Amino acid sequence: MYRQLFFCIVWLFFGISVVQAEQPLYEATVPIASRDESLLDDGFTRAFAQLLVDITGDATAPEKFKTLLPKATKLIAQYEYKEQADSKLMLIAGFEPQGVKRLLRSASIPVPQAKKNRPPLLTWIVVEQTEISQILNEDEFATETGMLKKQASQRATPLLFPVLDIEDRSALPLSAVKSAQQSAALSVANRYGAETMLVGWIAKQNNVWQGQWVVYAKNALVSQWNNQNTDLTALLQTTLNEAIEYLNPKKTAPTTSAATTNNAVATPMPSAVDETIEIQITAVDNLQDYMKVNNYLQGLDALRNIQVQNTQQGQVTFKVTIKGGSMALNQLFTNDDVLMASPSSANNNTYRLVK
Repeated sequence: MYRQLFFCIVWLFFGISVVQAEQPLYEATVPIASRDESLLDDGFTRAFAQLLVDITGDATAPEKFKTLLPKATKLIAQYEYKEQADSKLMLIAGFEPQGVKRLLRSASIPVPQAKKNRPPLLTWIVVEQTEISQILNEDEFATETGMLKKQASQRATPLLFPVLDIEDRSALPLSAVKSAQQSAALSVANRYGAETMLVGWIAKQNNVWQGQWVVYAKNALVSQWNNQNTDLTALLQTTLNEAIEYLNPKKTAPTTSAATTNNAVATPMPSAVDETIEIQITAVDNLQDYMKVNNYLQGLDALRNIQVQNTQQGQVTFKVTIKGGSMALNQLFTNDDVLMASPSSANNNTYRLVK
């Protein structure tokens, strides 16, 4: 009751109603046998496993971080079913972004950062089944292309699918795709103004989908490989991650040791200390804003003893204890797109609520 009363007082104090922009959910799509609710927990777990692969680009991530999978159900914000053209039922699971980021941080998995998109990736994929060959496009494969676009957006890679007009079909005929003719593929890429292109042929043999793939970048072949899977959706998801990795290989920093750097002795880092500080949050214009900030701070493992110290029009001051001290604040808030530092403020610990 006291908590409800406090929220009402805060609501009356702020008194201004605005529409709050919500962060997009993390989504993943997996096949599911039916709409039976007893299958949902397993479906959410498999969807979260797919999400880990999408975020890390590592196909072995679900095995490496299998202790996280049982927590998937608690992070579900929404879900829906979609039926594919081949009548296969798919589960689209949306996970609450802040909860996912906290879970990733707890397992020392780098949290995805908002970043500028990479160049669009043009896809030209032929799907051969029952002696009929079709090019993957947004009209006839709406579920598959929608799923791939969402997956690619989590890797900051916009996807392009062919419009399949007369010029498209003549420029890159099915035979050219199957034989991986580089000149034909690059002519289509140039037509779309795409620096990167994924070309593939998928055929079903003995109930297993076989894929042949080529990736191009800036008019040059980057990689060529084959893969297979009993599920078409899983094959497409895996292939997209592989293509993005080939186009954006991870850069590993060179490792140095004290013995190889002029006998220099490494200086031990000081241990993190707890510090109690005040944080001012601006652009808090209504109860929804306050709830968003409060829930966000309460969910951060590095913060404890969170208390409201002061409220003014559009501003709330919190007193918190932070692991690592005030120097750790900026790093703590950097990746979540919830609070942004206000360098012009007289108080170094002032942040603005992002809307």
